[in-house]
Amino acid sequence: MVTASRPISLATSSSCSESCASRACASRVRHSSSLIAGISLGTIDGTGLIDCHLYDQPGRLILHLVNLTSEATWRAPVDELIRVGPFKVKVRLPQGTARPSASLLVAGRQPRVNVDGGMASFDVESILDHEVAVIGD
Repeated sequence: MVTASRPISLATSSSCSESCASRACASRVRHSSSLIAGISLGTIDGTGLIDCHLYDQPGRLILHLVNLTSEATWRAPVDELIRVGPFKVKVRLPQGTARPSASLLVAGRQPRVNVDGGMASFDVESILDHEVAVIGD
């Protein structure tokens, strides 16, 4: 397993027109993702090969994390799922978000959210196939 820091990219949704897919890299280098004027959308730090998309919806953010780690990465079909993690997720909050919470829909849990400088951070213990995090008030 490789530990890496992933940028978070804004994906296409009903409320935004920017689109960008993130692919994992095999290094411990911190990557930053920007949308406009150098504004960072966030990062994901952890062990594993993941694809991440951030959707902006009214009153909340939706972060979809897909585990791409496999014994034969980049060759189909996937024969087995390999659990990866933990991950430290950090996302820029929309203006006006007072006290955000996060829900991990696949894991069925609500991690503790820390806010610092307009960025919300929380932990995702592990991902088997995918995880969906809903971040909002």
